[in-house]
Amino acid sequence: MQPRRRLFVIGIAAFTVVSRVATTFAPLYLMKQGLRASLLPALNLAQIIEKLRERLKPNGLLIVCRTDSVGVNHATVFESTRDSKFRVLLRLGGGSEVEGLMRERL
Repeated sequence: MQPRRRLFVIGIAAFTVVSRVATTFAPLYLMKQGLRASLLPALNLAQIIEKLRERLKPNGLLIVCRTDSVGVNHATVFESTRDSKFRVLLRLGGGSEVEGLMRERL
C-alpha cells in the first residue's frame, strides 16, 4: 500500500474510533448507563431486547445481571407477558444497567 493511502486509511480509522467514543461511549457513561451499556450503543441493546422479546415465550424469564468492581451483584429478573412486554419480577442490588432500556419497551 502506498504511504499516502496508508496514512489516509489510518486517519479514517482514527476518526471513526474518536467519533464513536465522543458520540456513544462518553454520553452513555456520563448519563450513568455504566461501562457495559456504553460499550454497546443503545440502538444495539434495543435490537437485542427485541430479539429476546421474539424468542421468549409468555411467562418466560430473562435474567440480566452484572458484578460491579467491588464484587457486588446487581440483577433484574424480567417476565415476558402474553402481549410481548417485559415485567420486572425482582431486583437484586441496584438492578441491571439495561433496566432503563427494558422499561422503555415494557
